[in-house]
Amino acid sequence: GRNQNIPYKAGRDLGTVGGKPYHLEFNREHSYWEAKEGAGDPDTPPQTTTTAPGGQTSTTTVTTQPGAPTDATAIEDLFQKKGMLQNAKVREGLHADFKDKVRVWSCAKCEPPMPFPTRHAWIFPAELFAPRNLPVPVPQADANEEEKLLAAAPEDEVRGIVRFIATSRSSKTLYFDLDQPTVVAVKDGQPQNHPYKQTGYVNGGSFGVPDGVLLKDAIERSKFPLGAKKIEDVLANFAAALKKREGSEAYSITGTAVSGALNLTLGANRLQGQIWPTLDQNFKAGGGHEANPGPGHAFDFSGLGPDDGKPFKDTLDVKGEQATGNPDETVTKVAKADDDTAMLYANKEGTRWFFVYKFIVEAGDKKETSRSGAGWVFAKGQKEKPLFPSVAVKVKGIKASARPANGEFRYAGDDKKGMWYAVKSKTISTQNAVDLSSNCLGPVIFWGMDDAAALSACKADKL
Repeated sequence: GRNQNIPYKAGRDLGTVGGKPYHLEFNREHSYWEAKEGAGDPDTPPQTTTTAPGGQTSTTTVTTQPGAPTDATAIEDLFQKKGMLQNAKVREGLHADFKDKVRVWSCAKCEPPMPFPTRHAWIFPAELFAPRNLPVPVPQADANEEEKLLAAAPEDEVRGIVRFIATSRSSKTLYFDLDQPTVVAVKDGQPQNHPYKQTGYVNGGSFGVPDGVLLKDAIERSKFPLGAKKIEDVLANFAAALKKREGSEAYSITGTAVSGALNLTLGANRLQGQIWPTLDQNFKAGGGHEANPGPGHAFDFSGLGPDDGKPFKDTLDVKGEQATGNPDETVTKVAKADDDTAMLYANKEGTRWFFVYKFIVEAGDKKETSRSGAGWVFAKGQKEKPLFPSVAVKVKGIKASARPANGEFRYAGDDKKGMWYAVKSKTISTQNAVDLSSNCLGPVIFWGMDDAAALSACKADKL
């Protein structure tokens, strides 16, 4: 079971506060160390005993390794007693500006081995979370992988890459940005989020990353069919394509092993071009969505995470975009799916509309539901954006037998009769499909027509 090898009382005495003794104790339910009333073990550094040549034994005091906040050493002494070591791959890989922001301890020599979700822990500043430590977030395991993952942790299962912490297992990887710290919210004693924002991923043969420093790692972890020399060529193409960026606007890189293509997307207007297998310098809105009948309006499925089972709220706080000057703002419900699988929101001026939805995968008796972040679907004053609906709007979530690696949302129509609809593959269109209707996952936002007409238009890939 979870944390089955960790005792409640860790043993380190913390002295007295206000006349009361305190010690460190592991919170089994929420997986972090916390101070508790009562005396603990004497405050002695952990020691290791070695046998020297000739049979003589010597005792060596283990000191806390450099590189993290000094007031976390009590917790780290306990990690050392359990057989955990500071993860060298993390510290070596981080830029000097980030080496002292976080420290990761890994259970490389723990006996018995620790379950995967708790065998890595990170130490971070107290202003993010008072106990200073949590298990490092890890990807969900592939099927039948859990037993194998009870073995000792490979050193590079968690690693540092310039300003990112990367965690991998099975065929998945998560990337966390140390330059985007987030205060950990606590509800009923349970941490609700990670101390650093997740900004990239690898999922089987596909990946998406927000920075070129992650590109090589993501290609290798996604099993992209590229050798070392070709990866060098990809990086050279990326550097050439990035010259299209204006100032410091955000960008992202996506790839799928099935298509063998890598794309670079620039800024809030999502100007996109290919960087592999060819370098496409003609960046344009909707680039990479060549089959979309509404040029410039398609966008990929993104931001999908676990569904918490709660209904969508009537209001939603959305972040602004520095590149466009749009502010943070609260948006309000415009339309809601009858089965609570989708919601459409607009700001009070009606100039920006956002879509959130659930992606439900049903295969046999298995059902898995993912939930999206807010996708920007309508906005005035932005190039290549579609016309606003001038009539009542209906919305729906997505149901499918599998989650596609190359899907997208497409737009068709005008303000009186139109739709956004989801398709499995962005490369299939009326020009190259034998069975076009099988590419349709269904309409998600539509107006000026009923459900049946919207579904027919999705299957025909035109309106």
